[in-house]
Amino acid sequence: MKMFEKDKYTMEWELLGIILAGMLALTFYTFCIPLLFPVPIQTKNSRESRFDVLRGFAMIGIVMIHIHSYFQFFHPADTFIIHNTLMLSNFARFSVPIFILTSAIFLKIKEGYWISKFKHLVLPYTIFSILGYWIKYNHYTLNEFLIFYVLGKVFTPFYFVPLLLQFYLLFYILNPIMKAGSGRNIILLASFLINVISNLGFFDTYL
Repeated sequence: MKMFEKDKYTMEWELLGIILAGMLALTFYTFCIPLLFPVPIQTKNSRESRFDVLRGFAMIGIVMIHIHSYFQFFHPADTFIIHNTLMLSNFARFSVPIFILTSAIFLKIKEGYWISKFKHLVLPYTIFSILGYWIKYNHYTLNEFLIFYVLGKVFTPFYFVPLLLQFYLLFYILNPIMKAGSGRNIILLASFLINVISNLGFFDTYL
């Protein structure tokens, strides 16, 4: 029985490796063959359909992640369903970074940069946060609302808006530095170290 379980887990890891290798090969095939797919250029009159497709897959993946959260909260006793939705959720973890990268690849700092972010992101987020907090919670305190608003905790998916705003701010600050070349290597090294340290769980006890 133990040998069977061991072989089962080995096959699962091998299957995961095959899937990841296939995704890597597909990525290289899609983006590294210049004859079929030239360097992406997007203008007002033309769109890069490849990135729209990737964003579509990322949106589906984000929905899959939240489906697991739904079953985990409302059906905690249904272990079979939870295990399968957890597997789908883990496979879909690529969705958030892919969505951010494909949305930001054509981002430019131009006139009205922050005005457009306020009109299309901050203003709707503020309105729905106020309405959501008023509808969802029985007690109302300004301090709690401000904390929920800044952290995107009024509703679970709302965390995505403060996350996007952080990336827009980082892009606005770091883009001129990266273009000038001064301090570029230091920024990349610092980003790499922060990513490694956070993924190793050193900050888990403080969150």
